[in-house]
Amino acid sequence: MNQRNHPNHIEHDHVDLSHESYHTDHDHTSHHAGHDHGALLGAAEEIPAVFSQTLFLQFDKDMTENAICALLYDWLTSIQHWALFHHHYIGHIKIFAEFEEGFQLWLSATGREISVKNTAMKLPKNPVRRGTAAVTAIVFGTDEASLKVAVLNGWEETLALQSGKAAI
Repeated sequence: MNQRNHPNHIEHDHVDLSHESYHTDHDHTSHHAGHDHGALLGAAEEIPAVFSQTLFLQFDKDMTENAICALLYDWLTSIQHWALFHHHYIGHIKIFAEFEEGFQLWLSATGREISVKNTAMKLPKNPVRRGTAAVTAIVFGTDEASLKVAVLNGWEETLALQSGKAAI
């Protein structure tokens, strides 16, 4: 089965790559105190690459809160690893996911640590199969096209690993 026909394939239907909602004068160095990213690419005055998109998520099996949380955590980690491997500087990466019955998760990272919150403090009564994820990644030292590919490929690879299949 090719990736497009995979039951967990995401639809990329809401794209907003504008910079209007981001503050480029924000001091990103304060979030990275004590972190050594090696030789980072990008100048201090550089405008970051921004990926911001809402994705429709559909799972081919019932998912529990823990399984969804682990899946989104692994996805965010894959984006971090891509950025750090290529010596890019992470401004921030956020995923806000909303599922059936009002179940919500918020994941955020500015460096190595990932913060996870159940923002509604509400657990689903039943396993869920679908929801949405609003993803925003701000990364210095790369372009928007490369960042978009990294984020979306990271999702596909995370799903493939979760399903027990090798990523292509």
